[in-house]
Amino acid sequence: MNFKKEGFVNQSVLYDVPTTKAINISASLLPVKQTITVDHIELAQTIESKELHARIDIPASAFVLPNGKVATGKISVDFTPWDITANDLNAMPANGVAKDKSGKIVNLISAGMISATFKNAAGQELQLARNKTADIQMDLPLKSINNQAMKAGVSIPMWHFDEAQGLWVEEGTGYVVDSDKSSTGLAVTAKVSHFSTWNWDYKFVASGSVFVQCQSKGVGVPCNVVAKVTLEDGSGFTKANSLPAEGTTIVNMPAKGSIHWTAKDVTGQLVAEKTSGTAGNVIIDLGIPTTENLVKCILADGTAVACSGKINNQLDFSISKEGGKVISTLKDDDGLLDWNAQSSFIYDNGEWVRFKGTATSTVNGNVTIQLTEREVVYEAGKGLSYKAMCMKNDEENTGSESQPWMQIDWTGKSCEIEVQVYSSDGGSESFYFNGVYNQPIQIDLPEKYSGFSYDQSGIVSSISVTGTLLVNDWLLGTRVYLEGSEDRNQIIPLYMGPWW
Repeated sequence: MNFKKEGFVNQSVLYDVPTTKAINISASLLPVKQTITVDHIELAQTIESKELHARIDIPASAFVLPNGKVATGKISVDFTPWDITANDLNAMPANGVAKDKSGKIVNLISAGMISATFKNAAGQELQLARNKTADIQMDLPLKSINNQAMKAGVSIPMWHFDEAQGLWVEEGTGYVVDSDKSSTGLAVTAKVSHFSTWNWDYKFVASGSVFVQCQSKGVGVPCNVVAKVTLEDGSGFTKANSLPAEGTTIVNMPAKGSIHWTAKDVTGQLVAEKTSGTAGNVIIDLGIPTTENLVKCILADGTAVACSGKINNQLDFSISKEGGKVISTLKDDDGLLDWNAQSSFIYDNGEWVRFKGTATSTVNGNVTIQLTEREVVYEAGKGLSYKAMCMKNDEENTGSESQPWMQIDWTGKSCEIEVQVYSSDGGSESFYFNGVYNQPIQIDLPEKYSGFSYDQSGIVSSISVTGTLLVNDWLLGTRVYLEGSEDRNQIIPLYMGPWW
């Protein structure tokens, strides 16, 4: 099963699907951490990420187009170093299942992982030429992996992710090297002949097993679980599974260590956590649903907007402008729920504002939260400024029946633009603009975002601009990234296409 979403690293997972019953299938995806613009991909150079001191060293004329010609000019790199000490491994492709050189199916424990996708302005994916290789390197944040001490010169098998097979495939060898930038003084490096997601991994073999089941009201229910396994040396791995109501036995668990479980029911509303050992039975109690409400937020003029907030000042919720169902296990003596909500940033009369509101409801039924309190967060017009326009890509309009959305008149269709600003301190904020197809949309950011960090004129590291447009039943969209070198007097074209 392949999972893809714009702005995320691709994921594939193998499932053994029974023919006698329906099953719940889910997967976690990791957002792309950084998109880097390379002005001249034909030159020998080093491409560096702001994360984990990750780098890619490429020789001259390294990349080719799908037709085999050498790639030149400006391209973009979706560059994602995976942090093996954080929650990144919740989205590890193939759930860490691999095929070694002998063809045997094995499980992996990672010492580092890098995803990199190279694309030109036309959206064509580039690959290394047959006679070219690249060097990849990133920090090694742990001094022991799989109870093996890490030091310069230690070799680690390399694996690349094969989306077609939904498995990691063993290919080559990486090494531990000294690094004065890493917190441990160590990094991992390897030479690769193509790009996908690359992994420095040891095979993990253990004889332990643990039975796990989710329950609600004392009855088994299907759920999605993430198991973060920690070994005695602090290293570990993560497994994600969709469990049937009757539970399942998870094998290949270590004899010693701990497992931190996070579980959600299939609606995503009931959540529970539990820590256990690496053997025996684990019952994760999702609790008993006590509230169920269909919630919607509107402004004073009746316009529906996305919003987020808290219920009874305890439980966080977030819903789209279309509204959504909120289910919880909250308990309240008076049988009433207090809702506090606020909108995303809205550009209103030259200012960036949020609208806030409250509502009180019973534990069941519909809830409409009116957001009438206007809070000025930023003044606009003093930060970075761009123009964008939602457009058709006439070069891709073949007139064929396979592109029915291109044959429809888009005149007058509304286009919503989300501008997400990434700061050099690791933070991000989103701003929303409304416009019309084929008409310029003015993007004015707050004074806080007046310049880019690369030239020390501000704190902005990058900006993503996402356009969405509904044409009949087709939800069209695109996303572009700005790194600061763009001509701000030129209109940013947002060529709309299907989100698939």
